[in-house]
Amino acid sequence: MKESVGSLSSPIWLIAESPPEDWADELDEPLDPKHPVRHNIWTPVLENIQSHLYAKLRKRLCVGELFVENAIQHKDLVPSPNDRDWETSLQKAARDELGGLFRTHTPKLVLTFGRFAFEFARRGRGHSPRRPFSHWTIDQLGIEFAKRIQRFDENRLNLIPLLHMSIALNFLEAHAKFTGTEDGNYFDYVGENLAECLIQHESEFPIY
Repeated sequence: MKESVGSLSSPIWLIAESPPEDWADELDEPLDPKHPVRHNIWTPVLENIQSHLYAKLRKRLCVGELFVENAIQHKDLVPSPNDRDWETSLQKAARDELGGLFRTHTPKLVLTFGRFAFEFARRGRGHSPRRPFSHWTIDQLGIEFAKRIQRFDENRLNLIPLLHMSIALNFLEAHAKFTGTEDGNYFDYVGENLAECLIQHESEFPIY
């Protein structure tokens, strides 16, 4: 599997967790479209984004230009959820590499999938305090999503958390907890909010 695909100069990056343990040798790229996980966690969000963009701007994102990579390159490197001080030398090297890419290429919008990818990217950005990734429950990720969307700043990197497999495995609970409403639809909520952010800052996202 390639370590990444897309363009490092893209203003939008997608950071997944790690290659699927049983399929890494059979797939070509992170969030490979041949693997169903992509279509559980990203395709419905993307379709909502594209729908809103086209309705208001008559534009669609050039998906092939998005930069996509995994936080780490092997599932065995994912630490225990409750371990705050989890960085082995390999994990630290991967985190430092991601942080270096952030500083060099300065994307505007970095979307992370799941609690480990979010904490990993936070550390790459030098955010504190460092937390065990079990801290990032569905509720907490929803709170962070809303807070970070509201504070979006076109002059810096904006790190925005999305859900990973929780949206497929515990989907009714995940919809409600992330959106903060009992009958909320995660895909509509996330897609509309991200699209509105892109529309408001259209000039900063030349990727249509």
